[in-house]
Amino acid sequence: MKPQTLAALLLATASLETGLWAIDTIRQHCLAEQTQGPSKSSGPGHELKSNHIFDEIIPSLLKKTSVPLRLPEYVPDSDDKETILYSILEVAEPERYSIQLAWIKDCAGGNACHVGYIGGSKTPFPPEHKAAVHVTLSGGIKGSFVDSDCGAHCDDASLDWAQGGYYYGISLKGGDKKTLIRMANSAIIAGDPSKR
Repeated sequence: MKPQTLAALLLATASLETGLWAIDTIRQHCLAEQTQGPSKSSGPGHELKSNHIFDEIIPSLLKKTSVPLRLPEYVPDSDDKETILYSILEVAEPERYSIQLAWIKDCAGGNACHVGYIGGSKTPFPPEHKAAVHVTLSGGIKGSFVDSDCGAHCDDASLDWAQGGYYYGISLKGGDKKTLIRMANSAIIAGDPSKR
């Protein structure tokens, strides 16, 4: 056999082994992602550290919206094993997302099952027609708290803020300012590692 033919065969074998190694590596990565799920990201280069109740909906959010996610790590009653709290993805569009928190998985926003909302948008939320109290959140971010009204039932108290050119909001039925600030701060910190 000629030395040039032998060299060509050795190079072809080496290339084939490298190609097979690359295919196997890619296959292993894809298998790991399927079993563990995709990594959670809140934006370019950011790892999201949110509450476990959002785990099912994060993949859909990441595919459908370009708004960086701000999902709170702290959510009241989310660790109650007897009364499970669900996150329901209601809207996931390129310019906004909206998640309902509820006591049942198919809650349509009714008073008996509704707990609150979490959302993000490229445009400001419509203004509330109630008095807002200005609050300071993690990293010096300015927010607006609007208290709930209670009669036969309580409506949502809400907290909105702007961050990085996007608008975020959290609400809880009958919620209080201290709890909403804690939720908002945990969302800001969970979604932006520079705030940790």
